[in-house]
Amino acid sequence: MDRAGLLVRLFVAKEQKIQLDRDNGNGGGNGNSGAGTTITPPSPKTHNFFMTAELDSVRINRDVNRILEEVTSHLANSGMKLKFRLEVSGESPDGVDQQTVRTVVENCMALKIRDFHFDE
Repeated sequence: MDRAGLLVRLFVAKEQKIQLDRDNGNGGGNGNSGAGTTITPPSPKTHNFFMTAELDSVRINRDVNRILEEVTSHLANSGMKLKFRLEVSGESPDGVDQQTVRTVVENCMALKIRDFHFDE
């Protein structure tokens, strides 16, 4: 049997034509399936989210709290599984004394921070 010999349902053919026109960028048709209902393509869903933010070291508690309340809470409520990382970098033109280095290293170990180091 060739293509001319196929039987099709009119409303299915119209829906396919409209979808093909949309996929080809023609916009084609009037958006009506012929059966009295408008075909609405499914809206795309996003699956991943990533953000970085520069925080004011003086107001870090306020800034983190605002991000938690105004951004990540919405993501968590939508069912997204979230992971948080804290990145800290510092620079001291005069260098850091050994007592401070020792205290910071001990505290990082006690807090089970996996990745930390000082550079000379």
